[in-house]
Parts: sequence; C-alpha cells; structure tokens
Amino acid sequence: MVFWLGSAEFDREKKHRLDGKLVAITGASCGIGLSTAILCAQRGASLLLLCRNLSKMSNAAEQIREKAPSTQILEFQLDLADTKTVSNAIKDIKMREIKIDILVLNAGLYFYEPTECLYNINSIQVVNHYSHFYLLHELLENLKGSEDDPARVVALSSMAHNGANADGAFWKTYSSPEELATELGTGIKKIGMKAYCESKLANILHMREMAKRYPEIKFMSVHPGVVNSEFGQKIAQGESFKGTWLGWFMNSWLVHKFFSTMIKSSDQGAQTSMYCICAPEAESWHYYKECATAEVKIKGSKNINEAQEELWQLSMKFIDENCKN
Repeated sequence: MVFWLGSAEFDREKKHRLDGKLVAITGASCGIGLSTAILCAQRGASLLLLCRNLSKMSNAAEQIREKAPSTQILEFQLDLADTKTVSNAIKDIKMREIKIDILVLNAGLYFYEPTECLYNINSIQVVNHYSHFYLLHELLENLKGSEDDPARVVALSSMAHNGANADGAFWKTYSSPEELATELGTGIKKIGMKAYCESKLANILHMREMAKRYPEIKFMSVHPGVVNSEFGQKIAQGESFKGTWLGWFMNSWLVHKFFSTMIKSSDQGAQTSMYCICAPEAESWHYYKECATAEVKIKGSKNINEAQEELWQLSMKFIDENCKN
C-alpha cells in the first residue's frame, strides 16, 4: 500500500482487474461515485449507473467512455428520496435478469433541502440508509459470485459515525411530520450533524448484519475521507447552512486557500472503495479507512449489537410500509 499526498492509494498500476464483471454504483454522476466508476472501467468492468438526474448520468457516462472507451454502461434512474423510483429500478433490473458482481452503495447527503421528513422518518435516514437497504434487499438474487470469488457490496459510510449514539430517535417512524419536528427539531442549526452521523452508523450496521445473514457475499463499509466534491459544495452553498458556523467555515477564505491542500480529490476518496471492490484480502463485515480495517466507535453506552438488530427490524418495517406498490 502506498500513500498519495497523505492518502492511501490502492493498486496504482491497476493490476487488480475487473474484466467480465458488472459493477453497479448509486450516485455515480459525480464525485466519489464517478471516480469509482471510472477506476472500475479502467480495470475492465462493465457498469450499471443508478442516479437521480438523468442528464448528469448521461454526462457521467460520456466522461467514463473518455477514460475507458470500450466500457459497456447501463443507466437506470434512481432517486433515493422516492421509493417508487427505487422500485422501478429494481423491477427493470430483475426483468432484464441483470447479474451484478459488485454493488456500491455510494450515494448520500448531509442535509436534504426539500424536507426533513420523508415517510414520517428523518429524510437523511431515508436517503442514506433505508432506500439503499430496500435496493439491496430486493437485488440479493441478482448478486452473482462463487466460493472463490464472491459477490461484493460496499457501502460508503464515514468516521462521522463516531458522533452517533444509536438511540433510534433518527431511525424511527413518527406519527406525523409535526411529531418528528417536535422530537428531533428542525433546521441544520437545531439538528447539526446528528442526522448525518446516525445515518452513517446505519450504513456500517447494515453491512455487518448482512455479512452475518449472508456469509456467501462480502459486505463492507468504508470511510472515504474528507473529499472535495459536489457533496461538500452542496453543504457550503445550501440555504439551510447560511448563517451557521458550518456554512461560514465551508465558505471561508481560510478553507479555500489553505485547507484545499488537506482535502482529498474524488479519485483519492475512491481508493478505499476500490480496495474493497478489488482486493482479495478485503474481508466481509469490516469497516475500512485508508484501505485498512478501522474501529467502529459511537457515543454513549448503547450496545452496538442491540442497535444493529433494532435497525434491521426498523428497516424491514420500512420496506413493508413504504415499498409495496
């Protein structure tokens, strides 16, 4: 393993090939998702892109072909804030009997501007966890692999999970948007990073529980690092962040001039994902940072195994209540 500007770099010579494999990636239209798609294509993989914005997805496909001209690319619309689009993507993939070797659950948000409540749940949990849970749950039969080369699922988490306490308040379903607002608060000034932290813990616990239930598939979660991508730009420019310390910090001259040298590029941010996608030694269940296993830590005294089981039950309930159409 070599380090590139202080960041771990995986397989610079691209010796780990993906010829004959299909890699499906959510949120592949920009940032880490697009970099991951390009790096996979350069190793010979075919791609299945799952993106909300059709125009951006088409532009991303063009960028991928510029770097890897012979790449076969499938495009499906998927909006994680709308389970109907998730259902439609699932139906199309199943109808076409598409077999997936590697699924990368890459898409995510720090704050969902349109509303803080989707399906009477905190919207960030829906976008970052629940819709991905539904997608994976329904596509398990489409994941192909063998004993020697199992299928893989990689979920982008974050070291922000350290700020979660797993008490379930952000994961649960409320009786109404009003009850949710009363219990959790509203606006980024009130909620801060809490919602995001809980969603990133959910990504880790999701992969751990899947690894326990489906040992024939490798399930891993990763921390990509602090990355200079549209993800960060949306945080800085969003209306909800104006007047907050985070909005001021992200837009400050100090950050743009000095911290830019400390923030990863999208290609650098994709390195740990690529390690989990390609490396034979990458092990199921684990959480990875800088291409190596890392510790999972949360705030408070909640038993993490109990939280994992509770999240599984809530996730199955989400499917039953919101994804049957």
